[in-house]
Amino acid sequence: MRARAKTIETAAVLEEAVARLRRADPGLRAVVLFGSAAWAEEMARDLDLLILTEGQPEESRLHDLLADLPLPVNLVLRRVREPLGGLAPAIRAGRPIWGDPRILEEALSGMPVPSPEEVWQTLAAAEDHARLAQEAISPLRRDRHYRTAFHTLFEAVRLAVMIYLGTDEERWGRLQRALPPELAALFRRLIRHLHIRFRYEGEHPREQAGEAFRVWKEEVQRFIERLLPR
Repeated sequence: MRARAKTIETAAVLEEAVARLRRADPGLRAVVLFGSAAWAEEMARDLDLLILTEGQPEESRLHDLLADLPLPVNLVLRRVREPLGGLAPAIRAGRPIWGDPRILEEALSGMPVPSPEEVWQTLAAAEDHARLAQEAISPLRRDRHYRTAFHTLFEAVRLAVMIYLGTDEERWGRLQRALPPELAALFRRLIRHLHIRFRYEGEHPREQAGEAFRVWKEEVQRFIERLLPR
């Protein structure tokens, strides 16, 4: 029941945010929700919005317009036809909430499917974060590095699934549905733990975190090797 109430609250905040943005920027053409709220709305602690505009609004003024909403709103502003660059993967995994979907499709067009090398480099990056966690003196920094390390393992998994399916689709719900049942079940387990519990609910292992990371990394590597045999 609480999750449903949270979803209703998030939807109301989004509706009000879009209404205010439209009044403030006549050149607004599309609004996209991305980040955790796009994947798991009931757990959203804040809202990340991409706005695509043909106008010239002041970004700071738009932030000020939304400052009193019940959930914090983070805005990223791009002009229509301006390249999204490194933001593109996060936006592709989001969902349009207002405007012309063709504008977003144009912005994302031409983005390639990731390469196997990107998968293995992402896995190595997870190990880098785990090493930084082990070296950290501050408990807070140690905890955040481990949290990032676990989530980077999930990013490696998601990229591998995209390559296996030959798709540029990044939304894990859709990727899961496209997999054969056995692989989908394994992917669902990794989503539930690495992405939802460890990243967004903050319930990643804190006791013997190094050993927990090693176990999860081995499971991730086995899964990736099933998808992308070397």
